[in-house]
Amino acid sequence: MSHHTAVSSAAAATSAILVRAMACADSSCHFHATTLRRRPVQKDDVRFKILFCGVCHSDLHAAANHTPLLGGTGYPCVPGHELVGVVTEVGTSVQNFKAGDRVGVGTMVDSCRDCDKCADGRENECVRRVGTYNSPAKGWEEGRHVFQDGTSMSSPLSTSGATTCEPGTSSSQHLISQPRSIGGYSTEMVVQENCCIAIPDAIPLEYAGPILCAGITMYEPLKKHLLKPLGLCEEGSGGGGESASLGASGRSGFLAERLSGTPSSSPASLKVGIVGIGGLGVMGVQLSSRGLGLETVAITRGLSKKQLAEENGAKGCIDSTDPSSLAEHEGSFDIILDTVSVDHDIVALRKLLKKSYDFGAGAEKKFTPKLVLLGACRQTFGAFVASTMLGVKDVCVSVTGSLGNTREVVQLCAAHDIRLPIELRPVSDLTQIYEALDGGNAAAKRYVLDVAGSLPLASADRASNIKDVETIEKAPKLTPLQPPGYFGVVKAALQIAGYWPFGMSAT
Repeated sequence: MSHHTAVSSAAAATSAILVRAMACADSSCHFHATTLRRRPVQKDDVRFKILFCGVCHSDLHAAANHTPLLGGTGYPCVPGHELVGVVTEVGTSVQNFKAGDRVGVGTMVDSCRDCDKCADGRENECVRRVGTYNSPAKGWEEGRHVFQDGTSMSSPLSTSGATTCEPGTSSSQHLISQPRSIGGYSTEMVVQENCCIAIPDAIPLEYAGPILCAGITMYEPLKKHLLKPLGLCEEGSGGGGESASLGASGRSGFLAERLSGTPSSSPASLKVGIVGIGGLGVMGVQLSSRGLGLETVAITRGLSKKQLAEENGAKGCIDSTDPSSLAEHEGSFDIILDTVSVDHDIVALRKLLKKSYDFGAGAEKKFTPKLVLLGACRQTFGAFVASTMLGVKDVCVSVTGSLGNTREVVQLCAAHDIRLPIELRPVSDLTQIYEALDGGNAAAKRYVLDVAGSLPLASADRASNIKDVETIEKAPKLTPLQPPGYFGVVKAALQIAGYWPFGMSAT
């Protein structure tokens, strides 16, 4: 699908940019169209027209305020961290982008850029990281009026300058006490160059957004907890890193060859497990099997998604409800990525991991296989406590990834034609989309909003053939979610660490 985009090159603007956006005023997730301000283009900014934005399950969690332990949601909330489009303007200091370039923004739009983690390319771990939406704006405490994440101190505005709010409520209910970033359910984005991701021509734009979220979510732990510890990211690692048992040493490095699409031998002894075959799981299977060439096995409740998993590259499927199936694969995985976002028993999954083993030319190094939890559930919060405070080594948590690794996973997807199955929908379908995600998304679809085709620009020259959206007729009917309380998290952490005296089932 193509959209007409006006492309121009200009110096930094001096006035705020009005954008149309789909916002919700409270945890009902009842979306309505409104007009908001993004900051003027600064010297190192990239401005682009948003064509598509993927809808992530975490959008639902944020909009419905399901994660109060993480700070809760500020309203009005404009979700969306899988936004892609075409550059319309760049600042005077921008070096790597120009008008007409295909770009995207993932889960973050800024960090402090001063701490050790930022200096080491781990901006996603910065304590002052600014998320693409619902994140307190960097610069508030310094009293600045324009912020790195694209928001300003202004309340939501209509095109006439009046404060807007959901019909039937007073404008005072929508004043923002502290600015929060606004996401990709909107018509335009302004972002610093270093947080802007180039999209190769090999990837159709409508398929690119999910790579910036699901892609990096699955790639980051594969690289951090598997490839890097085994030396497979290094020059000369070839098909097996430093261990003769993992393959012979090569010239340009295993990961470099996979990123370039160059045929390379794969470390055949490595085995990857993917728990849950939804949108994240399908992406994980494709990245691990097609992208990295590793043996990849799906782990699901029942075998209803066995065919889907195998169509996307899995070598088989383990039924997690079948003790004999689990026993057959016990002690055989080097890493397991668990995407399940509801409370579940992880004890059986840990038994599938290999024991720690020595590797390297002289077997002088030790590798510890890991179960990596990615879903928003009590076990994930507990695993974070257990791994950071209680010394647990084989269970950990991963949320998203660095900007450098985001660029790598985009490159990997382009090189190996990796893409999630998507369903393109207008912004007026947000209620139905949220209900589908809340219901478990059995079809493992990734819903993508056709922003440019269904949400008009705020400017007077907006396309006349796009009918403006007002309030979506009804809010989605969502299953009430009880966020994990502090006791539940502590209990899960103690269970994972083996300190809970009343049984080991971490559910």
